[in-house]
Amino acid sequence: MQKSRQETNLSQENQAARELGTSIAREFERVVETFNRVLQYKEKIGQGLENEIVRVGQQAKSNREELENLNQEIESHSQGLADVQTRLAECQINEKRLVEQYQKLLKGADRVDDALEQSEGAGDSGAMIRENLRRQKENFLERMQNNFKQLDEDLLSTTSEKDELEKSRVEIEAKNNQAKQRKEVLEATGHRLFNNLESYARELETSIEEERILVDEFTKMIKNVESCVTLSEEIDRVLFSSLDAAEGPGAFTQPSSTGFQNN
Repeated sequence: MQKSRQETNLSQENQAARELGTSIAREFERVVETFNRVLQYKEKIGQGLENEIVRVGQQAKSNREELENLNQEIESHSQGLADVQTRLAECQINEKRLVEQYQKLLKGADRVDDALEQSEGAGDSGAMIRENLRRQKENFLERMQNNFKQLDEDLLSTTSEKDELEKSRVEIEAKNNQAKQRKEVLEATGHRLFNNLESYARELETSIEEERILVDEFTKMIKNVESCVTLSEEIDRVLFSSLDAAEGPGAFTQPSSTGFQNN
């Protein structure tokens, strides 16, 4: 004799199975939703870090290029200062030489005219002696005037060149100091950008590792569930034929079409 549903506790087992299925389904849905939200967050974080690495990398490249140009500028300034210093030293030497010549002229050290002695030795008359002296004086004064004029021009030229060189030296030193200060800023910026790149790279590596673990675990879980919901042909037939009957007209009032009868 076939046992009734009550005798087999089928009703309790039916209800328990449905409650367990509903509970597990809710838990599975919650887990899936959590995985989806976390994986979306990880994807957003990873893409953000990659974009930031690209952005900071471009800044670092621009900073390096500017630093290279600045180093060339500083080198040019240094060479310019060396050239100016060399030229200033040459001007000082030339100026010293001109001053010595000027002092010699002031002392009359270069006067070598002995025409008077030659005239006296030849027994010239007093009138001729005076005329010779006058001509010697005029020639001497003319030579002295020309020499002084030339020295004045040379000294003026040398002094002007020294002033221009000194002005250039001050300007180059100012530009060089500004360039060196800018270089310090760029070097500090480059160091900060490098540290940022390393930090972002570490964060991205950690994020990728965590994302990989989550993706692998989620995929494994989904495949496990997928294998559990794969039904045999017999179960599939009974399940969906019963579903058609349950959702059709007269459900729960007519005998099922599955071949099961109430005792």
